[in-house]
This record gives sequence, structure tokens and C-alpha cells, in this order.
Amino acid sequence: MRRGRQVMACCVHSCPNRKSGEVDCPVEVSKDPEQNPVKRNRSLVVVSLELGRVLADHGKVTFRAQGTCMFPCVQPGDLITIESRSIEQLQVGDIVVFRRNDLLFGHRAIAKGVHEGKTYVETRPDRSTHGSDGPSYAEDILGVFTSISRHHADVPLHPQPLRGLTSLRAAGWEWWNWNAYPLLLKVIVKMQDFAWYKCAATMWLNRTQRQRRFIVRVPLSANQSHDLYREFPAEQFLPEQPLWQGKPALRWILDLHFSNEKPVAGTATLAWHPAGCPHGEGWVIEEQQVRMKYRGAGLEDELYHQAGMILARGGMTLQRIPT
Repeated sequence: MRRGRQVMACCVHSCPNRKSGEVDCPVEVSKDPEQNPVKRNRSLVVVSLELGRVLADHGKVTFRAQGTCMFPCVQPGDLITIESRSIEQLQVGDIVVFRRNDLLFGHRAIAKGVHEGKTYVETRPDRSTHGSDGPSYAEDILGVFTSISRHHADVPLHPQPLRGLTSLRAAGWEWWNWNAYPLLLKVIVKMQDFAWYKCAATMWLNRTQRQRRFIVRVPLSANQSHDLYREFPAEQFLPEQPLWQGKPALRWILDLHFSNEKPVAGTATLAWHPAGCPHGEGWVIEEQQVRMKYRGAGLEDELYHQAGMILARGGMTLQRIPT
């Protein structure tokens, strides 16, 4: 047994969770519902290789932006499309996706050149006014941003000035997400121990009668720990359809959105477990999370029901992991 987490012996070689050469199942088993039961720390170099393979097979991939280094051109929550490009195809002004020091970045190209016969590109985040990330060569270039979607509308890719209200918005986002929001979560967690809170949350949610929208996200691989995926409306997704290298996805994520809110209200991660899996056989929900203010209001059941409907379209059923 490895220190720091519970593991389970696994001899099912076809399991999507199992890595070659491992005898332990890498899926963590946590008895604390507040903790994420599937936590994997994988090198983003591996992630970048997966991204490169998908770009080679499909030409493009989408993901959700995080951080404010490219603000206001790229804002947290924007839906980004990356398309494959060689370094020769890059132009100054492109937002280039590259890897550096075990991390992935999407920064703007500010110069191109040749050093010792090798072409390189220099990049810099939009919020910086001087300096650069240094040269990136062909082996570290993955592609470029080709579209940015915000609130279901396309936004321009060119740099935009950071001043006035735009600068205040960036500072406000950072203050809220890095300082205020973590403190608020601690307060809400304590309040949710009281029955009156769950009752009030359920009544408020039912009274507002918010329109639900379900989205399916398919990660690049079963064991990823990043936010690169393909996105489908739930009513169009078929678990048996071939996606990666002619094979169906063995893990996907179901998100519940309210029409008048940008953040995800709840999410469920589904995975296929082969016969003999110690965590259960068939399609199971490995992880389920609901936003703090909605816990206890029945959204967990809605996610379970919607996941079951998606699987039923392909003649499959949703299993419950034995407790």
C-alpha cells in the first residue's frame, strides 16, 4: 500500500484506470464526501503529448480558460479552440500554445527568429508590457488559439488594452477567487451542517424554477488531471461513438448548468469499469460534486437521472458503486 492514499489491488488489465505495469488501482477511495475521490497528479508534459496526439488526429480541441495573464482578450471561463500549427506557420500576434518547465502556456507571439539553424518564437502574456517567455522551438509548439467564445458569442483574438474598468475587473476577479471566495466557502460549509440550510436551499431552488442545461465533456484520456476536452450537448452524446483513435470514451463528465448562471451547478464523472473491477462493474459515477449553495437541494439525483438517460440511449445502464 502506498502512503497517503488508499489503493486496491487490481489485475484487470482492460480497466481504463489502470496504468501499464501497475498492480494497484490508481483510483483513490475516500470516505469523506467533501474530498475529491479521483485525484491524479500527472505531468503536463504527458498532457501536452496527449494534446499533440488529439490535434494530429482531429486538428483541433477545446478547453476552458483559467487565469488572467491574457486578460482582457482571454478571460476565465472562456471556451477556447486550439488548432494544430507548425512553428513555420506561426505569425507574430498569434496566441501560441507551448510547453515550458513542465507546464502548458497560451501566450501571444511577439517575435520570430532563427538560432543555429532552428526557428524559434518568443511569446509574452498580454498583461506584461516588456520582456518575454524566452524562445520556444518546434518541439514545444502545440498549436494556436483560433477562436474564443464568451457567453456563446465569439470575441476577437487581437490584444486589447488593460485600463479603466477592464483593469478593475481583472483585479476584482483575482481578489474574489484568491481571497474572498475561499473564506466564503468555509462559512457555507459550516452552515450546511444545519437542517434549516438544506430546507431553505431546496425551497429557493424550486421556487426559482431555473432552466436546466446538461453538457457532456470528454477528457483527452481516462487519467487526465487537466481541463482539455471535447464538449457535446447531452442530448447529442452517445457513449458508444468512437472519439479518440476510433475508440469510444471510457470516461466522461456530465455538467449541469442553470441558464442564468455561468458557473457549473453540479458535475458527475462517469467511467466504464470492466468485469472483475474491485470498484464495481459497468458504467458507474466515480465522482459527483454540486456547488456549495445547492447541496441538499436534489441536484445529485438530477445528475444521476440524466446520466442514466444518456446511457439508456445506447442500451446501457448506470450502476451504483457498492458502499
